[in-house]
Amino acid sequence: MVETNAAHTFCEKRDLDAEISKDEAIKATASVITEFMEVHQVKDDNKARKKSLLQKIKSTEDYLQPLLDAMKLEGNYNLRTPCNLVEECDCDDCNKGSSWVESIQQKLLPENVQAEEIADEFRRTWYINPFADPPFYHPHVDQSTSGQNKVNIGTVTEGVYEKQDYFFDGGFFSNTAVELRSKLNSPQAIMDALDVPIPFEAGCNTCSKMNEMTINWALDHAPEIVKKRYKERGIKLQAGVDISHNNGPTWIWSYLDFTKEGVNDENEPCRIIDSHTMTTPLDHPVPFAGGKLYCKLLSPARVLDWMYTDSLRQS
Repeated sequence: MVETNAAHTFCEKRDLDAEISKDEAIKATASVITEFMEVHQVKDDNKARKKSLLQKIKSTEDYLQPLLDAMKLEGNYNLRTPCNLVEECDCDDCNKGSSWVESIQQKLLPENVQAEEIADEFRRTWYINPFADPPFYHPHVDQSTSGQNKVNIGTVTEGVYEKQDYFFDGGFFSNTAVELRSKLNSPQAIMDALDVPIPFEAGCNTCSKMNEMTINWALDHAPEIVKKRYKERGIKLQAGVDISHNNGPTWIWSYLDFTKEGVNDENEPCRIIDSHTMTTPLDHPVPFAGGKLYCKLLSPARVLDWMYTDSLRQS
C-alpha cells in the first residue's frame, strides 16, 4: 500500500494542470476515436469525417514540428543512428554530427574570418586509444586553400541522454539530449591557423552565452500556445555561468544541472543552467590539447521539450 501511494504521489507530481474539464476531455477523445473508426471501417466515403480527422492530424503536426526540427538540429540519436558510435551502420542514413554544434562554432569565429566548412562528428568524448596520436578525438582547424581568411573546421560532440529512457519509454523521461558534450576550437586556435597570433582568453562565460542563445532560439521557434503557457506559468530556464575545469575527465563527467533553483531578472522562479567548460591555450603543456574550447551545451530540442512539458509540472 505504501509503494502504491508513493507511485501515485510521483505520478501526480509529474502531471500537467488540465486546461479543460474531465468531461470535455472525454468528449474530445471520443470524437477523435469515432472519426477514426468511421473513416477506416465504414464503407461509405464520409468526406466530412475524413476532413475533420485530417485537420486534427495537421494540427498535431504543426504543434510538434518545431520540436522535431530541433531534434534534427541536435542530431538526436532516437531519430537517426549516430554514424561513428556503432561498429556497423549504413552511413547514407545516419547522423554524422550535430548541426546545432556547427552553428555554435560558427558563432565563435573571430571577426573577418569565414568558415568554408564546419563539420561536426559524433564521437565518444571519453574514448581513449593509447595507440593513436592523439589518443583522443579532438577538434581541428586548418586554413583553407581557397582564401586567406577562410578556414575548414572539425568539431567533436557526444549527445548525452537520460539512461532511464533506454529501459523504460513511459513518458517520464525526455527523448532529447540532456547535454551536448562539445569539443570546439578556440578563437586563438582559429587565428593561429591563419598565422595571426592573438592572446589567450579564458573565463569569458562563452559556453553559457551560447546556452543563452539556445534558450532564445527555442522561444523564437516555439508554437504560440507553448510560448504562452511557458511565459504565464512555466518555470523558466536561465543560462548561468561557466564552471571551469583544468582536465578532461572532470569536464566530461560534470553535467548540466536542471534542478538548480533560482529567480530571474523578472523575479520569476527559474532553473539556472551552469555550463562546464575547459579552455586551453595554444602553448598547453600537452601539445595536442592546446587551442581547445570544451563546452557543455544545451540542446535546442531539450529547451523546447522543457517549454512544452517539464516547465509546467508541479515539481
